[in-house]
Amino acid sequence: MVFEFLKYKNQLNPLENLHFLHVAPEAALNKKIENYFNCKSTKIDYKAPGYRFTYSKDVELGDIQQLNFPDESFDFILCNHVLEHVPDDEKAIKEIHRVLKPGGFGIIQVPISLKIDQTITALSTWNSRDKKMYLGQKDHLRLYGLDIRKMIEKHHLTMNEWYFNDQ
Repeated sequence: MVFEFLKYKNQLNPLENLHFLHVAPEAALNKKIENYFNCKSTKIDYKAPGYRFTYSKDVELGDIQQLNFPDESFDFILCNHVLEHVPDDEKAIKEIHRVLKPGGFGIIQVPISLKIDQTITALSTWNSRDKKMYLGQKDHLRLYGLDIRKMIEKHHLTMNEWYFNDQ
């Protein structure tokens, strides 16, 4: 779906050789984007202990809350279903802004409920069952509400469009 969206919106010009950051990269998606848009990606993941996914050797260890890249390094940032797992999502948004080139853009996907105005954040006393019940998944730290736009814009990013998938 992300790849089709990028093609449809024509956000990445195949002739420009752009550099993009892919956080918690999906291998098949990454390859399609690199090949179709003729761009280079840097792939990072936190690789927390006990993490069940294995990555190729070109995926670097990285923490989105403290990126190890110079300012304005990337034309495009793809961050699919990561922020709900990150202890300090606002710090992560600041880092995305810092490493994004002026005029660059990103796709940030998170679980969101259109029925709540305020993001729900897990309490320190919640166990896995509580997180699953209130946040939708046992390893989530939050379920975003409609206030996500304000949070993103507070950190100098512009949220141009909303797209929802009901599945």
